[in-house]
Amino acid sequence: MESLNQLTISDLKSLVKSWVMETLFETQQMKANIENENKFLTVSEAAAFLGIVPITIYKKVAAGELQAYKRGKRLYFSRDTLLEYIRDQQKPVNKEKERG
Repeated sequence: MESLNQLTISDLKSLVKSWVMETLFETQQMKANIENENKFLTVSEAAAFLGIVPITIYKKVAAGELQAYKRGKRLYFSRDTLLEYIRDQQKPVNKEKERG
């Protein structure tokens, strides 16, 4: 490992520039991840997220099982709402039946 005494000003500038660029890139990636988490999903995206077909999404919205936001003729879904729906649909697994 080089000691700091042997670094030239040019080396130091390059090192600092590299660290700054790396930090900026990481910050942009974190921001993009946060934006994706807060993004509303379309019917197709929500269906893929839940592992069902889009027509089932429409049926569940009509039945009041799924909360959707309507803008114009399109429906949008919050990722948090879909996760809550999944949690609400969970049923305890009967270990005795699995063994039989």
